[in-house]
Amino acid sequence: MGLLDSIYRGYPVGSILLWSTRERLVHERNVGGFKLPDTPEDYPVNYVLDGQQRLTTLYGVFHSDAATTDPELAERFNVSFVPATGEFVHSSAADPAVSINLRVILDTTKLLPELTRFGQDQQTTIADLAERFKDYEFPVVTIRDKTNQEVCRVFQRINSSGTTLSTLELLAAWTWSEQFDLRDQIQSLLDRLAEKGYESLEKTEVMRCLTALVMNEIDPDALVEANPDTLVAGVTKLKEAMFSTIDFLEKDIRIKNVVFLPSPYPGNPGSANVLGGAVALR
Repeated sequence: MGLLDSIYRGYPVGSILLWSTRERLVHERNVGGFKLPDTPEDYPVNYVLDGQQRLTTLYGVFHSDAATTDPELAERFNVSFVPATGEFVHSSAADPAVSINLRVILDTTKLLPELTRFGQDQQTTIADLAERFKDYEFPVVTIRDKTNQEVCRVFQRINSSGTTLSTLELLAAWTWSEQFDLRDQIQSLLDRLAEKGYESLEKTEVMRCLTALVMNEIDPDALVEANPDTLVAGVTKLKEAMFSTIDFLEKDIRIKNVVFLPSPYPGNPGSANVLGGAVALR
């Protein structure tokens, strides 16, 4: 509710960072389960690098009754405004007699019939609410003429953690389909590794192993130059290589837990580096 209240009061809510490109990602997600309009062929596409959560919230509250693939998520956007108090509340907790749903305030044909339920002062408040949302200006920064790798570095720097996880998020968008989500693939791999005693391995190390297999490098940033199909195939090869390596360590060397692997880094329990090297060789 904080975002809605800030916009209503005219407070700044941060800028939106876009990447303008004619390069199409393999697949694109809808917003909060809501299907977005199709983009015409050969039309420049703006991908959101920063501000997706804010845009999703705004789209959702004004389209909470639209067709969705995720009804539970869509219900979270079902927000109403109480003109008497100036509060935003979830519709499930709002009194419909004294509140108005946000999904009607930007549609005049829906708004006018709703206004008749309120007194003159509250009608003025609701009209003012609609105008504030219509007139609110987001600072928008658009990146153009940048390579995939440059965009990846920008994405990393604006990410609060500034880690390889940022690269993973961008690569997930590059390769996503209904049958394949890179983030889910990596997480499921980590879960299976944990079951085998390798719970100390982190996403960063797994991504380095994947980079070694796909690009013959260890810097995950290099993966942004990989063909999406090659990257998807690389994940399958990564899983096979990792579990073959673990089987080798367990059966031939009698190592059954990551803590027994040597590490070049003092204080680092176990060693993803040793395992990663073995995976790369395989």
